[in-house]
Amino acid sequence: NGEWDEWIEFCLHGAIIQAERSATKVNKLDRLRRRYMKSVRDTKRLPDIVEALFAVPAIRIIDIQKKYDIAYDTARSDIAKLEERDILIESPQTHPKTFIASGVCDIAYGDIDKVLSESEGKTTTNA
Repeated sequence: NGEWDEWIEFCLHGAIIQAERSATKVNKLDRLRRRYMKSVRDTKRLPDIVEALFAVPAIRIIDIQKKYDIAYDTARSDIAKLEERDILIESPQTHPKTFIASGVCDIAYGDIDKVLSESEGKTTTNA
């Protein structure tokens, strides 16, 4: 019976640690979202694009073009504005070009530079 108590205590301790880590990530993501939204509030499509990056932290120019039914150059301009605001970075060696919300990835997955360096040489094939 003593072994069961120790095992249950061990599992509960692990669950507590994981819950605390998750709560910390959620708080950091919320602060980041607020900061991003503040930096794009004076634009038309960017708040919606930023919001979507918290669900899927990668986007392509063609994704924006299709979703908003806008010209490629307009979509590219939206991406450039997000890059200027340090919200997106271009993922190296991807085709079509893919842009990553590095702040979101850093909080959710760890060091994005490490993730990107591990993916160098890999390309996406989805159009």
